[in-house]
Amino acid sequence: MKILIADSNVMTRKIMANLLTSVGYDVVTVRDGIELLGQLAKGAHAIITELELPLVSGFVVADTVKQLKQPIPIVVVTASSPEEVAALPLPLPPIVSVLHKPVQVKDVLEVVMKLSCPACSDSLKLAIDNNAHFSCSGCHRSWLIKERIEGRLGFVD
Repeated sequence: MKILIADSNVMTRKIMANLLTSVGYDVVTVRDGIELLGQLAKGAHAIITELELPLVSGFVVADTVKQLKQPIPIVVVTASSPEEVAALPLPLPPIVSVLHKPVQVKDVLEVVMKLSCPACSDSLKLAIDNNAHFSCSGCHRSWLIKERIEGRLGFVD
């Protein structure tokens, strides 16, 4: 499964990419909305993006994705409060989930797994132990994160 990650913060991109590649996903990272739109032509199964992207906003990206023959699910990562996000005119679909910074590793894995694994979509519950070992109650797969990653990703910019 190919995932596009768009975030203006280089560390957020790197951490998310390392996390998702360590559990087997193909990841492409971009720093702005123009790069993200350019990558759409190369195909993707999911997008993780912030709304306040440089050059072209996440709103424009979502509207563009919505017009595709096969819309790509979008996960929004934001530093905005849940109340602020609720007041936004988010195009649903293609936006399927909103994660708030600082993002929990478990939350990122859960939302991506729900998009990639039909067995997990309704019943997914990830368990994590102290050795960065994750297991899924839906499909009973398990992963060991190659590099130890602490419980939080992302930064409040």
